[in-house]
Amino acid sequence: MNSAIVLCAGRGKRMKSGINKMYMEIWGRPLVLITLESMISVPEIDELVVVISREDEALFNEKVFERLECRKKISIVYGGSERQESVYNGLQKVSDGCEIVIIHDGARPFATRDMIKRTIECASAKGACAAGVPAKDTIKIVDEEGIVIDTPNRKELWCIQTPQTFKLDIIKRAYEKAVSEGYAATDDSMVAEYSGEKVQIVMGDYENIKITTPEDIPFAKAILERRR
Repeated sequence: MNSAIVLCAGRGKRMKSGINKMYMEIWGRPLVLITLESMISVPEIDELVVVISREDEALFNEKVFERLECRKKISIVYGGSERQESVYNGLQKVSDGCEIVIIHDGARPFATRDMIKRTIECASAKGACAAGVPAKDTIKIVDEEGIVIDTPNRKELWCIQTPQTFKLDIIKRAYEKAVSEGYAATDDSMVAEYSGEKVQIVMGDYENIKITTPEDIPFAKAILERRR
């Protein structure tokens, strides 16, 4: 059984929209609705656990849940103050019998079925994986004054996306270790790495953007228009 945890509890302060960016509409449809519909369409996903902000529950029910056409099991759980806490809460909600868990940002509506399937297959074989794409730009490490102190080899750099997919026992054990030891990470693969797991990178998609700032909206509209 494969379960998907979709993270929709973030406030999206960088969007500067006045509302949770998950409920901003693109071509008349809330962002989170687009994301959930794409996950529902993947046959390999058996259930969804949607992590929302407690204060957005009424908004989610009105704008998203009532518009979803889904025969799969959908569970709702409240998120925490940080992404890591939200994932941890979601992991506690997956059904008994789950073997593989797919963790995905609600602000990434363009993950394809093929990409998600690749991560499921990889996690089944190797235990832990994350979607990503090779960095196109040269990356600089700078100090607090903006002075370059190092330039990593671009051939070794990947921009990591979601989904990040794991065998359930591996990622639950990793999160329990992180929580008990007060380790803070910015994504799930970091949590797995901290517990000693090797994380395999799976080719993602440059269109699998995370909608974070107002500048991302035109790109999202263009991708949606092209995929119609």
